[in-house]
Amino acid sequence: TVSNLRGRLDEIGAAIDVDDDVVLILPESTGGRDYRLGAEFPPLELDELSPQALREMLDDAGIKWRIVIVSACYSGGYVEPLKNDNTLIMTASAADRTSFGCGTDSDATFFAEALFQQALHFEDSFLKAFEQARMRIAEREKRKT
Repeated sequence: TVSNLRGRLDEIGAAIDVDDDVVLILPESTGGRDYRLGAEFPPLELDELSPQALREMLDDAGIKWRIVIVSACYSGGYVEPLKNDNTLIMTASAADRTSFGCGTDSDATFFAEALFQQALHFEDSFLKAFEQARMRIAEREKRKT
């Protein structure tokens, strides 16, 4: 939930060395054209996570160095609101596109599989791993069409 995320980020912010520690966050959910990430736990009605809310939570927690990996449809909408000199942002899709491999049939989205289960197993650079994942997804999309 958004409130749980806020609490955990506050705890992390209080525990880290602000100048040296890097915090990685991986929001993964359903995403909409409004760039909000869904949270479902019926019968409760939960707040969705917006890019602006995530930026505010990270700022309020005092987390300076950030790696944010958003795995959701339309997740590219998180780039501009989160962008600063201390943040690395990777997204599963562009702001105007769905991501691939979502659903109950798979253990991971194409993005999560390509990044975490493949590229980062062999690469120690997030930037290089992201580029490898991007190329792998593009190849996989071509085979599907």
